[in-house]
Amino acid sequence: MAELSTTISVFVERVVQASCLTDVMELVHRHRIQAMMSPGYQLGVIWQDISNPNRILTIDHWQSIERWEGFRVAPDGLEILQNIEPFLAEPSTVRLYVNTRGNFESH
Repeated sequence: MAELSTTISVFVERVVQASCLTDVMELVHRHRIQAMMSPGYQLGVIWQDISNPNRILTIDHWQSIERWEGFRVAPDGLEILQNIEPFLAEPSTVRLYVNTRGNFESH
């Protein structure tokens, strides 16, 4: 399959058990380092909810969905994600977005 050239953004929301926030943040940063070394990774940020500091949102930008999928199933990244899961208060939410580049209709 030919690789698509559309940049995607991956939003991952995690709600962490209160006593585990420091551990999870360390693992999230390790996961980010793995991503930064992966082909197709462009940019990422980590946000912490002001009203609920145990809610973490990561936003990563990838060259294509294929590049992100390649990283998502890579053994090193999977191991870190498996280490994060036990510290979560609820399952992670993952959403993929594509930039419309302003291509929208006004009404």
